[in-house]
Amino acid sequence: MRLINNISGHTPDFVENPRFTPNGKPWVNVTNVGCPYAEKDFDDCGSCRFFRQERPGDLIGICENEHYCGKIPFVER
Repeated sequence: MRLINNISGHTPDFVENPRFTPNGKPWVNVTNVGCPYAEKDFDDCGSCRFFRQERPGDLIGICENEHYCGKIPFVER
């Protein structure tokens, strides 16, 4: 599923407008920061071991951390 707007090149804001895979995994941008599970040196999704992208170089992907299944990452509830 390609979620990038092909005309403008903008990626969706998944915190403001969350989207999930059919099995509950949240979509995230590589630049999302603030996750306590991210690698400490970078603090972003793109460097996290739980981040999975469809193709190398994609700016969006899914978070495979079970803690966030069915939840919006980085938002305290």
